[in-house]
Amino acid sequence: MAPNFYPRMSDKVYHPCIHLFSNFWTADQVTQATTQIKELILGSSSNPTNISGSKGVSQLAIQTEFIPTEFSAHSKVSDALALLDSRIDAILDAGLALHLLLPVHQLPQQGWEGIDWQALAAEWPGSTFVPYQPSVEEFTNGQQNPYDILAEKFHKPIIEHLVATGRAEKLAVIYLMNEFGYPSNVLNDSASNWNNDPNWKEVRAQALKNTAQRNLEKGRTVAQGKVPVGLKFARVVSPDTGWTPFESSQTDQLASILNEMGPAGDMLGYDVYFNSENNFDQADKERFSPFFPLFPSGFFEISESGRECSGNPCQFTSGSRTSSKDILEVTSFWNEARGFNLFAWNASGSDQGCFAIVNENNQPCSGSEKEIKGLWDLAIREAGVEDEKPKKSFEILILILIIAVLITLDLIRIFDIF
Repeated sequence: MAPNFYPRMSDKVYHPCIHLFSNFWTADQVTQATTQIKELILGSSSNPTNISGSKGVSQLAIQTEFIPTEFSAHSKVSDALALLDSRIDAILDAGLALHLLLPVHQLPQQGWEGIDWQALAAEWPGSTFVPYQPSVEEFTNGQQNPYDILAEKFHKPIIEHLVATGRAEKLAVIYLMNEFGYPSNVLNDSASNWNNDPNWKEVRAQALKNTAQRNLEKGRTVAQGKVPVGLKFARVVSPDTGWTPFESSQTDQLASILNEMGPAGDMLGYDVYFNSENNFDQADKERFSPFFPLFPSGFFEISESGRECSGNPCQFTSGSRTSSKDILEVTSFWNEARGFNLFAWNASGSDQGCFAIVNENNQPCSGSEKEIKGLWDLAIREAGVEDEKPKKSFEILILILIIAVLITLDLIRIFDIF
C-alpha cells in the first residue's frame, strides 16, 4: 500500500470517488483500470493519490461491488473470497481508498443455498433494486426473508473474512443495501401485496425499515467495529416512497432508522438525482438535514450518476452532468458530505453498468475530460489548495523583502568600509 494513505473520511479527509464496475474481473484487470484512472486524473500512475491543503486532504478513492451473482457462482466460498481479496489488494496497492458495496438487488445463482431465487423475485413486483418483498418480521409463516438469508449467507462470510485478514480496517465503508425503498410506482405493488391492509403503504414502510434495520444490525455485529457498514438511500421525499412520514399515524420510518444509524456508527449514503423539478434533490436534503448532526464528520457521502450510455462505451444518451461546474455545485449544495462518488466511470470500456470514460481500446471517450477536470477541481477545493495560493504569494513577497533588506545592509556595510 502506498505511503500517506487515508482510508477513511473525516472532517480533514475528503474522498473524491469513482465507481468501478469490476464484476467477474481478475486482479490484473483491476490494476489496468486503476492505472488508467490515475493516469487520466493525476497525469501519471506514479503521482500521489492524495493532495493536501489548508483544509485537509483529498484522497482519491474507488467504489466497487461484489455481487451475489458472482459470489454464489463459486462452489467453494474460499474461492470467491480469494478473488475478492485479489481485487481489494489491487486497489489498495494502487494507493486508492476503497468503498465496498455488497448489494442485495441482484439474484444469486439459481438454486444457491437450495433456494429458487427466481420464484422469490417473481412473487414480488419489485424494481431491479428491490427484487424481493421486504417484511416486518424476519420469518413469515416459517420462511426467512430473502434479505435476511443474504445477510447471513452473503454478507456475513465476506465481512468475517475481511475482519480476520485485516482488510476491513483498510476500507472506508461496506455498504449492505443501496437505493432500498423506491416509490410504489416503481415497485408496482398494491394493497394486494400487503394482505389488503387499508394502511398498506404504512405496512410497507415498516417492512422496508425493519428489513434494512435487521440487515444493518447483522452487518454491524460481524464487522466488530473494524469498518463502518452503511445503507444508501435515494428519493426519500417522493409521495409514495416507503420513507415518507404518514400523517394518519405520524409514522416516520426514515427518522426511526437514521436515529439508530448515526449513534451506531453506520455510514449514510445518498444517491443524488438532481433535476429541474427538484434541483440537487433539495427536498430530500431538507428531509435529511435534521439527522446530519447524528452522523460524525466522515460518515455521510453522496453519489451522482454522471452520464448514461445507450449500451456501448462512449455512446452517451441523457444525464450529462459531469462538468466541473456540475460537480462543484452539487457537492457545494450537499456540503455535509465528506465523499463524492461519481457513477460515470468504467475504465475497462465494458458496457456493463452502461457507464464509461474509455472505449474498448482504453482510449478516453470524447467528453470524459469534463469528469476528469471536475473531480480534480473538487479535490483541490476540498483540500483547500486554492486557499493556499494567496498565502504562498505573501510568503514569497516577505522572502523577497528580507533578501532585499539583507542586500541593502550588505551594500551599506561595503560602502562604510570604503
